[in-house]
Amino acid sequence: MNLQSLLFAVGISLSVVLVLSSSTVKAQSVAERIAPYVGGSRQANFSWSSSLSRSLRRFLIDKPESFWGSDARINVLVRKSGNEISLSQFRQNQLVYAFSFLLVALIWHTIKLSQGQGLPPALALTLMVAAVIFGGWFSKNALCAKANSRQLRMEQQLPTILDLLAFAVSAGEPITNAIKRVTQTCTGELCAELEVALRSVSLGESFASAFENLARGLDSTCVSRAVRTIIMAMDRGTPLAGVLRAQADDARAGQARKLFELAGKKETTMMLPVVFFILPTIVVVALYPGLSALQLM
Repeated sequence: MNLQSLLFAVGISLSVVLVLSSSTVKAQSVAERIAPYVGGSRQANFSWSSSLSRSLRRFLIDKPESFWGSDARINVLVRKSGNEISLSQFRQNQLVYAFSFLLVALIWHTIKLSQGQGLPPALALTLMVAAVIFGGWFSKNALCAKANSRQLRMEQQLPTILDLLAFAVSAGEPITNAIKRVTQTCTGELCAELEVALRSVSLGESFASAFENLARGLDSTCVSRAVRTIIMAMDRGTPLAGVLRAQADDARAGQARKLFELAGKKETTMMLPVVFFILPTIVVVALYPGLSALQLM
């Protein structure tokens, strides 16, 4: 009973820690944002909860390769995934995942205790801390998988979009009208991003600035290369139709290289069942008759 009380106390303490760490995702006030840039002294409102929150944030968030992802990394992943959520909302989702994993760990260990098979206290505490960290990491990893999947779909759509743009430009359309015509004809994530960039251009932003922001937000090598080449061709007066066709061929060649790299990785993976399952079976089938005959003799 004492051990159960200890485990529940640990679980409640970790829950309190999660609630306290949620204060790190709240937006700063105007005074806090401008304090580093103005003179004068400002008395710090220190409390043990804020100190604990800062320590947790340094451990889980502030490092570039932290468990829960840094703010800069999360902003990039949210932009790539196409989610319309803010950074604070994603951090709250991470806290929900962390609390859910902690609750599952508590329930599982309570059931084991009721059966007389509980873990030692140190191992149970380690399990609960690992459940909290894994919960936030699981949320970040799901966002990363969604962002990579969306980026892959956009890169697969890029050669077709560039070919269509080349046809439209060859027919005499300006580049902005060609992009508008293609986005009205086609569907997909890349077309949606092009529509956003065109909307920025129609609101007064320059073509180069709008599409550079598009390439920077998508964080894709193929898209960034195509955007930079198109902007450079427009600045130098190079015929866009040939540039667009060349970029489409380059994008297809890049996809072919990725397929070859993926095939090389899968080749090694495919050897695992051959080495650990098929070959041992062949050896057993080959040696079993001889071993049986030796036993009979």
